[in-house]
Amino acid sequence: MDQTEANGLRAQGTRSSAHTLSPECSALAAFFSPEERRRLTLDGLLNDLGGVHLPWFAASTPRARAASLPTLPEPLVWAGRTAAWVWTGSRRRPFYEAMTAPGRRWDIRRDALGSGVICRIRHMRLQHSHVDALDRARVTGPTRTARDLAMTLEHPDDCVLLADLAAQHRHAVERALPLLPAGDQTQHSAHARRALQQALALSR
Repeated sequence: MDQTEANGLRAQGTRSSAHTLSPECSALAAFFSPEERRRLTLDGLLNDLGGVHLPWFAASTPRARAASLPTLPEPLVWAGRTAAWVWTGSRRRPFYEAMTAPGRRWDIRRDALGSGVICRIRHMRLQHSHVDALDRARVTGPTRTARDLAMTLEHPDDCVLLADLAAQHRHAVERALPLLPAGDQTQHSAHARRALQQALALSR
């Protein structure tokens, strides 16, 4: 297996879920034909929970949102924007982003989670204490998620996710400040510190 194949680990299908869907969600998903459900699932608009399809926006708790995500191979952990969606329930469709052991900084594989779906994989050190297990899904906790988002701001929506994290998990976001590189040694750490402080200020 070459490096590209190794970094493009393929998710092992989707998991079943014991979470009960509301009648409205079940009716919404059942409205589509099997082919429409297949296409909507590939586009990330429906999530297949062991044969039951859940609209991506319908999962109402972090545990339910984590359960609606595809299963990741063991070395990978949901992180970044995907983790922020798990913890906040942002109405925006989740961007598939995961994290694993150090290596190349970024690897983007269009087929990592299915045809036409992009998963961005970041390679960096990750302590066990920074990962939460939600049933069988492994997700960076709110503190580590806030730290990572602040260090890799790429889009205005990332600031919105940070603000949502601060509003719902204020103490966790406060704990993200000490996780930044000491002082303002790098431009990224200075920007990240300001982003976290701004998110906390907006959530007061």
